[in-house]
Order: sequence, then structure tokens, then C-alpha cells
Amino acid sequence: MKDLFRIEILDVSASAGNGLIQGGDVIDVIHAIEYNKDKALAMFGGRPAAELKVINVRGDSMAPTIEPGDLIFVDISIN
Repeated sequence: MKDLFRIEILDVSASAGNGLIQGGDVIDVIHAIEYNKDKALAMFGGRPAAELKVINVRGDSMAPTIEPGDLIFVDISIN
């Protein structure tokens, strides 16, 4: 739907211990989160949905802020 803001959840994990990205050569989209446009604007400040992804966190070096198994938003437009 045009009035939905869809963010893909990727089959990849970021290590909160040694800083590695864990995944294969091909990264699959396993699900998506959808927001209405107003909620997305409030949360993401006008960033395009195509530039945002969700990944899983492994490791506990960021605890208690980010716990192992948490899902985090990543802006892929930033290198």
C-alpha cells in the first residue's frame, strides 16, 4: 500500500562483541515492519524506507542498552 512505510528485516546479525556482521554472501529479507506515514515521519524524520533496515544483535558488550537478540534499525545510507 502506498500509505505504508515498510522496513525490511534482514537475515543478518551484528556482533556487539567484536564488531562483526554475521551473514552469508546473500542477505535475505525475512520479514518487514510496516508503519503508517505519520508514525514513520515521527520515528525516522523523513528518511526513505529503502535506507532503513532491521537487523539482529548478538553479544552483550552493549548491555543493558542493547541486549543480545534485540532488533535494531540501521541507516544503510551512512558508511
